[in-house]
Amino acid sequence: MSKFRGHHKKYAKSSHQGHGSVGEMAKEVLSNIDENNEVIKMFLDFSKELDDKHDRYERIVKLSRDITIESKRIIFTLHSTNTDL
Repeated sequence: MSKFRGHHKKYAKSSHQGHGSVGEMAKEVLSNIDENNEVIKMFLDFSKELDDKHDRYERIVKLSRDITIESKRIIFTLHSTNTDL
């Protein structure tokens, strides 16, 4: 066991004393971002690309679930039909 066990909480609390909450600090940082900066433009492009990829993935997952549900319904129907001829 580490001799520092349990002390990380004490240090984490003291590092934010006298400052606003993390949410307030994030809002301040976002308000000071220069959107004309080339690096910021690149990250915004990356963000859009990842959002598009995530949306495509979510559509595929939804279609997959729909197909699975319909397949189960068909299988259930086939199993429940009368096979006595």
